[in-house]
Amino acid sequence: MTIQVIDRAVRIIRAVAQCGPVSLTSISRKVELPLPTVARIVSCLTDNGILQGLEDRKYHLGVRLLPLASPLEPFRKLLQVAHPYIEQLAEDTCADCGLAVLQGNEAVVVDWCYGPQPPRIIEPFARDIPLHCAFGVVLVAFQPAQWRQRFLRTTKLERVTSGTVQDLDHLTKRIENIRRTGLYISVAENIEGAASLAVPVFDEVSRLLGALFVTAPLDRFSEHHIARYKSAVVRTGNSLTADIRGRGIRRAETARLL
Repeated sequence: MTIQVIDRAVRIIRAVAQCGPVSLTSISRKVELPLPTVARIVSCLTDNGILQGLEDRKYHLGVRLLPLASPLEPFRKLLQVAHPYIEQLAEDTCADCGLAVLQGNEAVVVDWCYGPQPPRIIEPFARDIPLHCAFGVVLVAFQPAQWRQRFLRTTKLERVTSGTVQDLDHLTKRIENIRRTGLYISVAENIEGAASLAVPVFDEVSRLLGALFVTAPLDRFSEHHIARYKSAVVRTGNSLTADIRGRGIRRAETARLL
């Protein structure tokens, strides 16, 4: 069940994180809420230090978020290891690249690098990514069998775009194929007009940490592009997993944070 005011506040915080410093009018357009509603919620968030008002009547994230984020320090260390690999992958593919992790029943993009060519596909603050779409399927595929069975039994395969998988048998077969091949290619499953390749990243004891992915518009997803993306993402994913294992990083250090 969604509590409306909390949902709206989170959408506003995401909009400021993505676009800030930003005006009330711009926030209102971004979150598609009336200006008076946005003004009231922003005022409350500012009073609590979650947002900070600037002299030009714009807003950005407030400093009170810093102590709230301090428990994420172990996870931040993992990202410090992963980020150079994501940067290199973006350079090798000339495409948007990122790392996504499992949080509840969603895939969350926790780090990313944009390729040199527009448009930018990754929208880390703008929207949630269902687990039956794109790299979310990789995050499902390498969970324990009991978790996967429960997910398949209870999930609602809601349509996000024209390519979203809505047939349970079809999704089950895709999950089985990912577990065999270690690679998932999706077309317009989560963002219309875009496709992606994703591979799993594992910890020291072979438990899933996240999904490393490359995404690009469909006009840059020919067979030639796919072959290049595949080679790069598989190579980078293997190298990142080897580095994580060499450093002795385990999911237990970060799982409570996800």
